[in-house]
Amino acid sequence: MEVPQALRDLTNQNSIDEMTSMDTKLGCGTPNDLTKESAVDELLHQIAHQCEFYFSDANILKDQFLLKKVKTSKDGWVKLEVVEGFKKMQKLTKNHGIVVKALALSDKLEVSEDGLSVRRRNPLPEWDPTVYYRTLIISELPSVDDIKLTSLTEFFTTQGLPPTLLRFFAPGRKIPSDLKRSQAMHPFLGTKPSAVVEFGSREAASKALSVIRQRCSTAYIHFLSDGARKTSDENPKKKEKKEKRA
Repeated sequence: MEVPQALRDLTNQNSIDEMTSMDTKLGCGTPNDLTKESAVDELLHQIAHQCEFYFSDANILKDQFLLKKVKTSKDGWVKLEVVEGFKKMQKLTKNHGIVVKALALSDKLEVSEDGLSVRRRNPLPEWDPTVYYRTLIISELPSVDDIKLTSLTEFFTTQGLPPTLLRFFAPGRKIPSDLKRSQAMHPFLGTKPSAVVEFGSREAASKALSVIRQRCSTAYIHFLSDGARKTSDENPKKKEKKEKRA
C-alpha cells in the first residue's frame, strides 16, 4: 500500500532514528544480533498488529469505550491520539509518525489523509450470540502468572488452539457489560485472578477445556454458558436499556 504524501511528511528523520534504536526494546539484543532494518520492520508490524486487534471483530463489540468512539464519529474515524494513548501502544512507541507508518502496512485499517485518524476498512460486525457458548472462564491455576495473557495465549497456540480473544481480570477490576450476567454463574469473575478466553468455535473451546483439565485437575474452567438457556441475539447492553424503559 502506497503511503500518501501527507503521511510520508509525518514520518520525519526523528521517527526513523527512533525506530532504528528499538533493538533492545524489542528484545532482540544488540544491533549486532539483528540488523536495524529488520528491527524496524518488526516494530512496525507489532504496532500494526496491536491496532488491528483493537478494531478487530473479536474485540470491538466488547470494548465499549472504543466502540462508542467509532459509532459517534463521522464515518467511523477515531482520532489516532486515542489509540496511541492505550497502554500497550505506549510500550511500543510514543511517536505518532511511527504509528502512521505502521498502519500503512495494514490491510484491515486505514489512516485519514491528514494522518490524524484511523478506522476499520470493513463495517462493524453484528453481535454474535454464540460467543457465550465458545468462551471459557479460567481461574484457580497453580500460579497467577499461568493465567496472564501471554502465558495462556502461548499455551493454547502451541496446542493448536489459538484464542480469538483473551481477557485477564484481576480482583476488583471492573467487569465489562458483556460479562455482567456471567458473574452470577461464575463468582470467581471479579474476585479472583481469572481469564475469559474466546475461541472461534465451540469445538475448539471444548478441546481447550479438556487440555486445561488434563494439565490441572484443580483449575476452575467452564463455559460462560453451557447452552442450557437460550441466548438472545441482542447485545446485552441494549437489552438492559430496553428493560429499563419498559
